[in-house]
Amino acid sequence: MPTFDLDTTKKWVEIVAAPAAVIALIFLWAQSCQMSEQNDGLRTTIAQADNHDLFQKTLEFDQMMLTEPELYKAVTAQEGEPETKYITEADSTRHAKAEALATYIIDFYDYVFEQYPASEYPEIGNSASGSKESYSFKAWSNALTDNFADSSLVCRMLIKNQDGYGDPFVSRLHKAGICPGLHLPAPAS
Repeated sequence: MPTFDLDTTKKWVEIVAAPAAVIALIFLWAQSCQMSEQNDGLRTTIAQADNHDLFQKTLEFDQMMLTEPELYKAVTAQEGEPETKYITEADSTRHAKAEALATYIIDFYDYVFEQYPASEYPEIGNSASGSKESYSFKAWSNALTDNFADSSLVCRMLIKNQDGYGDPFVSRLHKAGICPGLHLPAPAS
């Protein structure tokens, strides 16, 4: 009967286990690389979907301004300006449509602020002069100032419903002095 030699068996296990461990490590490294590539691809896909969604909302916003220019001008004009007569002298149906449009405008800008971290952009009205982006930031600031004119229906609706909107959006408008009457959001507890 053959005898069982524990020392010989241990050596053979060590000889077989060492390459198996190396192969397992290589396999895990390859899996890790593949997962990393998949995560990068997923991040890219999500970013593209967000950009597509933002682009779609921007097109809808532009279409609304083109199809209802009188209504758009009326909801963004300061109270008392001639454009506001379009809704102040209107029936309840047009007034309800004006409030819906004002809410849509607020929702659009709140959505944009939620998509892009505030820390990546200068404060409204404070573009980095001389930079390539300064004209874009100036245009963005002008769009906010125009759409949230003091005492406009858009501004009044935002003040009335401020708590339903994101802190980055409301804080930025408040700091820039756009839509006076907004209060700073309460700090998160």
